[in-house]
Formats: sequence, structure tokens, C-alpha cells
Amino acid sequence: MIKRFNYSVIVVSAIFLTACASTPELTSDQVSQLDVAVVDYGIYELVSIREVDNETAIAGSSLVTKSQKLTEKTAVVVADAGITFGVSFKVTGIPPKRALMLREVMIFPEMTDPDSQMTQSYYEVTEEYRNNDVAFEGFTFEYDWEMVKGDWTYQLYYQDTLLAEQVFDVK
Repeated sequence: MIKRFNYSVIVVSAIFLTACASTPELTSDQVSQLDVAVVDYGIYELVSIREVDNETAIAGSSLVTKSQKLTEKTAVVVADAGITFGVSFKVTGIPPKRALMLREVMIFPEMTDPDSQMTQSYYEVTEEYRNNDVAFEGFTFEYDWEMVKGDWTYQLYYQDTLLAEQVFDVK
């Protein structure tokens, strides 16, 4: 039984992370060279998923996938059980042989888990990116209390600089 991946973070998917030594911060010129493109967004089918404990997730766990398939490109999502929606970002402009820690942020209408009484409207995770990495951020509706209508926003940041954003209208 899948508990849920708070913000059902299907965090990471196509990013195969590798450990890297601490990297110095980018100069302002290097930051201006960063480019993040929204590769795809909409409804996805997840492939090869596994559940992991996640204390920061409202339901206590997250789903992690190494593969997902876009089934419908759309920014309008109907909140139904089992629906996964999200966005794939491609990051370029990272200096060679460097990795950057980027923040993946998801902002959504407030939801409350009736069992834990935990309330959340924001989720954030930091992941390592290298040049040309593609990452998927997504959410799968599993419980009635998660199916909150309104704007759900996915964002990608380098430090405090917003690099990319995708907004979904959940109905």
C-alpha cells in the first residue's frame, strides 16, 4: 500500500545523481548562463516506482521513479485518485565537471492529513544537477484530502534565483 509521497514527490526521476565534492558558488556571470527549459508538463504515467520514507512529506513517505511517460500535455488537471501530474526540467549552462544544488519547490493549496493532523501547502527538496540533466517533479493524488483545487506551482531555484516555473490549474 502506498502511503503517499507528500507532494508525492516523485522527486528525482531522470536525474541519476552522483556524489560530488562541495562546489563553490557560481559567479553572477555563471548564474546568468544557466538555462532551464520546461521539457514537458502534464499528466504522466510512472514506471518503476518505489516508496521511500520521507519525514518531511505530509503522508510520511514519497514515491521515487526513475522513469515516467507523458500521456497528456496539459496545464489543467482533474483531481482524481491515481492521477500523476508534473513537469520535466532540463538544466544547461552548468560549468563542465561541476554540479549544482538546485531547490525543487512545489506550492499548492493547503491540505491536511486527517490521521496526523499535519497541514502543508509547500514542499521543497534540494537535488544535485549537472549540465544537461533532466529532472521530473510530480504529484500523484492518492487520498481524498490531497485533491485540493487551485493553483499548484512547480519551481526550480539556484539559491534565491528562480530558474523555471510551471503552474497547473487543478480542478
